Parts: sequence; structure tokens; C-alpha cells
Amino acid sequence: PLAQQSIWPALEERVRQLIEVHQSTIVFVNNRRIAERLTARLKELAEGTDAEPPFVTSHHGSLSLERRRATETALKDGKLRAVVATASLELGIDMG
Repeated sequence: PLAQQSIWPALEERVRQLIEVHQSTIVFVNNRRIAERLTARLKELAEGTDAEPPFVTSHHGSLSLERRRATETALKDGKLRAVVATASLELGIDMG
């Protein structure tokens, strides 16, 4: 029988590559758990690189309104490279 392998390592690496070649990136995911997991993994993959501005953070409904708004502002102002978000971001961001 074929060994089952996770697609996550390849997916995480590809998302990291896409973030690096774009000025700002929003990655939408289905739920908070995946948002936090992918954010943590992308931060790990970015360690040791010259990722400026700060590489990635998450955005979901379980975060305080203040933190969600700060994330939205940082992304709009170019102070954040990427956000891994649930649909909660769609409700609060207006990108030009």
C-alpha cells in the first residue's frame, strides 16, 4: 500500500513563496484552527530570512476587535506582508 503523505508541507512552502514575491497577501482559510496553524508554520519558514516588514499574522473572529483592526491597518499600510484569515477579514477590510 502507498504511504499517505500530508499535503501541508508543500502547501505551506508554496504559500510562503507567494508571500515573498508579493507586496501584500491575504490567505483565506476555513477556520480559526487552520489560520493559527498556518500562521505559525509560515513564521517558522520565514525565520532566518530577511522578511521585512513583519511576515505574517492571523485574523479571525476569536481575536479582539482591537487586534483585528490593528492587523487590517498594518496590512493596508504595508507594515505586514501577509494575513492568514477566516471570512472575518472580508467584513472589515477595504483594500484599494
